[in-house]
Amino acid sequence: RHWKSIQHVYAKCRGYARWRPLFEDFYLGTRWDNLSAMNQAMVRTIATQALGITTRFSDASDYAPEGAKQELILDLVRKSGATHYLSGPAARAYIEPARFEEIGVELAYKDYGDYPEYEQPWPPFEHAVSIVDLLMCTGDEAAYHIWGHRQART
Repeated sequence: RHWKSIQHVYAKCRGYARWRPLFEDFYLGTRWDNLSAMNQAMVRTIATQALGITTRFSDASDYAPEGAKQELILDLVRKSGATHYLSGPAARAYIEPARFEEIGVELAYKDYGDYPEYEQPWPPFEHAVSIVDLLMCTGDEAAYHIWGHRQART
């Protein structure tokens, strides 16, 4: 059902032909044991194949983090040896920056507001969409829309 929705919404978009095989394989060509496994594979594949990200991925379960909410994040950051933590903007409501300072981790929040607009199937432009929208609407220019536009300005 989700794949049919993607087809219906994005079939006429310029990136659809480019990314259709990847998404069609995720939805129809692979049998997933659970949604988490599908999501992890999808994130890694999009990051590497569509965005050119070469960062090593690891799973939180590799570190056996303990606690809930912020405590879980702090434990994961400590156990993974991270020096920076990039959070989504909504987490400002519950994250206490001082806790990250205490363990020597630099905390930053992602800001999506300066992304350049692109043509979407139904205007007006909406920033709060998934990577699927960006890929289907921009094709191979998705990486530029995420960070390339910042390099072009400097």
